[in-house]
This record gives sequence, structure tokens and C-alpha cells, in this order.
Amino acid sequence: MSKAMPPSVEDTVSAKADTDDAAASASRRGKGPTVLRRGDHIGRYLILESVGQGAMGEVHAAHDPELDRKIALKLLLSDRREGPDARMRILREAQAMARLVHPNTVTVHDVGEHEGRVFVAMEFVEGQDLRAWLRGDHGWRAILDMFIQAGEGLAA
Repeated sequence: MSKAMPPSVEDTVSAKADTDDAAASASRRGKGPTVLRRGDHIGRYLILESVGQGAMGEVHAAHDPELDRKIALKLLLSDRREGPDARMRILREAQAMARLVHPNTVTVHDVGEHEGRVFVAMEFVEGQDLRAWLRGDHGWRAILDMFIQAGEGLAA
């Protein structure tokens, strides 16, 4: 007999799956990322540099002038044809992420909208992403430890 997930985990998993579906759909229709440059603003946040991009959108290092700190700003793909349902899925995911408090997850500071695209302002973590780390030369124990840490963050 399988154990049911707690409602908060179930909501997070459901919101994440819905958001991934919406992003993949927008990506297939050619809705690419907006070109942002150092000095541009998204809401109150000042763009410092691009960190990366993927199927969900693009991530930038940014400065929060109100709290005087560096943040990661995730600007999500948008397609107005998807309507308010896609926006609500993304906001539900951000709310679920904001409730998480765990050393292996980033803290969500803010969520908003800029030119029809939802953004999420999060804790900035220095270093490389998992994909880049996996390209390195690591023994199986280090890889196992990394995935255990990731799993603990996902289970939070």
C-alpha cells in the first residue's frame, strides 16, 4: 500500500507538472526569452547578468535595491493565448516554493509580472548548476551525495 503525499507536497508536484507542461507548450510555439541586458529593470530589480535559460524561461542575477542584496530573477515564458490558467499555475508553484524552508532549497522572496511575463525573485546561490557539476569528474559517492541532497530538498 502506498503512502499518500502530504497536501503541500501534492500541490507542489501538481503545480510543477502543470507549469512544466505550459512552458513546454509555449517553447514549441517559439516563444523565446526576451533579451535583457545589464542595467535593465524587471520591476524594482536591476539586471546584473544572465545566468542561464531553459524550457521554463531565463534566469538572471539581479540587484534588489530595497533590501540591498543580490538575487536570482527567473523570468518565465509567457504566451497570452494560454490565458490566466497558466499564470495561476506559475503563481501556485511560486507560493508552494515560498513555503519551503530547507537548506537544500532556495528561498523565494517575491513574485510579480513584467510586460505580461511572470517573474520569481529568489535567493541567489553562487556556483554552478547541477548540469554543469555533472559534467565534471566526480566519483560515484560524490554523485550519490549530490542526488541525496537534491532529493532531500525535493522532499521538503
